[in-house]
Amino acid sequence: MGHNYVDEAKVKALAQLPGKQELLGQVVGSLTAPLTGLVNVLQGNLRGLIQVLTAMQNAKSKM
Repeated sequence: MGHNYVDEAKVKALAQLPGKQELLGQVVGSLTAPLTGLVNVLQGNLRGLIQVLTAMQNAKSKM
């Protein structure tokens, strides 16, 4: 069987890698960021629509 030895530089590089939980958190954050942005845009559009409809309702009630 072949033995693969790792030199000191590679061991130091591996030691500086983040832990499993931190890496998973980074992946989840990267996946959810675009979805969060989309939700915020859609909520903004809905708020605008509600404001327009409320203004129309108020204008009709003053007639």
